[in-house]
Amino acid sequence: MGSLYHVGADPRLNHAIPTVGGLDDLRCAALLTEFFSERRAEATDRFSS
Repeated sequence: MGSLYHVGADPRLNHAIPTVGGLDDLRCAALLTEFFSERRAEATDRFSS
């Protein structure tokens, strides 16, 4: 949930968003790795044709 703007910590918002880190972290990491690996392969295929 955190990046340059942390939605859950903004006191201007009227809702608190509880978060728990580390849930399914390995599965999520694998999904992101696969997604970006496929995108890189697609980009390589486009530029090598």
